Amino acid sequence: AITRDYLANGHEGLDGKPKSMLGKKDSFKGYAPGEIKIVASSNRGNYGDLIDFTASGYSNELIIRFAHSKLINSLTVGQNITKGTAFFESTLTGSATGMHTHIEVIYKGKLYDPNTIFK
Repeated sequence: AITRDYLANGHEGLDGKPKSMLGKKDSFKGYAPGEIKIVASSNRGNYGDLIDFTASGYSNELIIRFAHSKLINSLTVGQNITKGTAFFESTLTGSATGMHTHIEVIYKGKLYDPNTIFK
């Protein structure tokens, strides 16, 4: 479920969580939306825990970023993940004021509306 939309009050991403988690403060796991490759995992300022990945078949020019999210322990940067595999857990890090995942789509260094991919 979308909890804050793209460009709402200057917000350059999409915030969301599973519908089953609405109204709850617990962490949640997320699953690969397709075949993906993990290209980065770090902790960065307002983003807090951060994962960058690219869809299978795309170069690193197309990056999907999940902030306030960390890789599940057994996964590593450079690893390919199959569709439906649990690969991240939400975290209350960076500037997050509630449990959610912040999603950005970056193509050739420019931000795009995540709704174009995830809806």
